[in-house]
Amino acid sequence: MKATMKILKYPNKNLTIPTVNWDFVGGNKTELIQIADNMLTLLKTKPDGVALAANQAGYNIRMFVLDDKTASEYSLPQTIVNPVINPIEANLVEDREGCLSFPGLYFPIKRHNNISCDFYDIDGNKKIVILEGFVARVFQHECEHLDGKLYIDNLPRRERYQIIGRIKNRGF
Repeated sequence: MKATMKILKYPNKNLTIPTVNWDFVGGNKTELIQIADNMLTLLKTKPDGVALAANQAGYNIRMFVLDDKTASEYSLPQTIVNPVINPIEANLVEDREGCLSFPGLYFPIKRHNNISCDFYDIDGNKKIVILEGFVARVFQHECEHLDGKLYIDNLPRRERYQIIGRIKNRGF
């Protein structure tokens, strides 16, 4: 698999295709490490970027990477493979959210404030973490990417269509 070396932007169709789990038994670990390195390099080109989903970089793998600061601050690995999110409570919290595939566009998005997440690190070690607040929001955003869903899909239909129309006219 070869990186795009650019972040795919909406309306690229790859952003709406669900990704597939990485196979730690049959997959090539060297390839996985190279993909993660490519994604981290790409993420570093965006100073405001916190995380990057594999499909945003043109890979069809259920994986995302975190920037150094976020991974360190929350004691998480930089590479998150095959994540599965489980909300801990039903309460949703609204906060302003952006996306590297929608540069410069921020919207109020409702998300669970507390979640658990099962995932694997790059070495295939299973992890289960409880996440709260900002980092829970990041994980939910990235997992939606991996499911082929975009953050604007969380907006009311009319608002979403207005945004899509503005994007098409703006042409980014």
